[in-house]
Amino acid sequence: MEEVRKIEVCVRNLPLGSQRVWEETAGRFPQVRLRRWACLGLCEICVRRPFVLINDQEVLQAQDAETLWEVVRRRIEAGVQLP
Repeated sequence: MEEVRKIEVCVRNLPLGSQRVWEETAGRFPQVRLRRWACLGLCEICVRRPFVLINDQEVLQAQDAETLWEVVRRRIEAGVQLP
């Protein structure tokens, strides 16, 4: 599994729960680059549930912020490259 190098979020999705993922990732995984965009072009998802874009290609979404954070955390941990 590819290492998570970057997580991107839409600013309009932050109140739906991606803000939690942003804060948790910044605190626990400082090696992951975080980017906020006005729009990622994923409006069908963005207006309905929290989501993030991983490494410019993988969309992770969930029904709520807590679940999304758990999905993202597991994805980051699964892709961590050990020395």
